[in-house]
Amino acid sequence: MILIEGCTGVALMDDAQTEIEGGSILIDGGVIRWVGRGQPPTTEAVERVEGNGLVAIPGLVNTHHHLYQVLTRVRAQEQGLFGWLGELYPDWAALDADWERRAAEVGLAELALSGCSTTTDHHYVFPTGATGLLEAAAAPWTSGHPTVGCRRMRSWRTSMRSWPTPSARSAAITTPSPGRCCGLRWGRARRSRSAAA
Repeated sequence: MILIEGCTGVALMDDAQTEIEGGSILIDGGVIRWVGRGQPPTTEAVERVEGNGLVAIPGLVNTHHHLYQVLTRVRAQEQGLFGWLGELYPDWAALDADWERRAAEVGLAELALSGCSTTTDHHYVFPTGATGLLEAAAAPWTSGHPTVGCRRMRSWRTSMRSWPTPSARSAAITTPSPGRCCGLRWGRARRSRSAAA
């Protein structure tokens, strides 16, 4: 268990807009078990973290992210949307599982450092012949030792219909059928949680 104690403030973001000066937070197994002042209602040993000077708020939610784009986001910044996409599609045609995993690790670490605790990864680029892309993007959560403190929702979709002409994107990128999409779990959304939420 972890006790973040004596925060300058804890904002609960509830309907009453509760703010607790000098508040503490008890976390057990990645789940907040108690918020308040004074000693938490537990007799178990806790790891104590000094919260003085910190303001605690609930994690932010990013509802639209493309994790694979993290490694190319500084390119073609002077372009509008279609110019940017047109310049980057040839690079994304080389996307493979290693790229996908590394981009997810970097992107999730950046999100966690900015206070984001939940994100949705929208993935729509599937280079011809590439396999295991979505599994690689999920590796930070499914590797048996999650290291990123961020929950995720995965979304597979295609957005090619927004292109002015089919030739505007790289011919090396396909739009797979839903069944080909690595057996993506259609239906209820699957939630993942890291060990340090």
